Amino acid sequence: FAAPLAVGVTTDGDLIEVLTGDDLSADTFLADVGPQLPTGLGLLSVGEMSLAEPSLGSHVSSIDYRIEVESGLARDELERRIATLLAAERWPFKREREGKVRHFDLRPLVDSIEIVGWDAAKVLTMRLRVIPEGTGRPEDVLAAIQDVETSSVHRLRLNM
Repeated sequence: FAAPLAVGVTTDGDLIEVLTGDDLSADTFLADVGPQLPTGLGLLSVGEMSLAEPSLGSHVSSIDYRIEVESGLARDELERRIATLLAAERWPFKREREGKVRHFDLRPLVDSIEIVGWDAAKVLTMRLRVIPEGTGRPEDVLAAIQDVETSSVHRLRLNM
């Protein structure tokens, strides 16, 4: 997978690389593998790559998400917090995982955050960057904003 999904994140499309035999064309792969996939999972397109080419994952520059959130914040307060983040030069952040703490600057990993729904559901969209130093994660951005919890995360697209 070019950018593996975190547990609980959904998507409409993913990029995968599959190593096949030299004599298997993209059309044959699509015809043979497509019907074997579980219901709800399908192949949209297939292309051929050389082993000498960089991996698909190395071409991903950013990832777009649609996130339903729960929060007691008023919309204008959330907008203010988002604007503060996007205006900041640095956003020091720490991530704790398996007893290890990693300190890093979250700001270079965030391209955009927008509130796109507030009435029936509170919905944000985010474009998070993929750079050599790391990949933006929706849960980190929400933790840094504070007082916003994830209800669901859906990856909309991988941008190359």
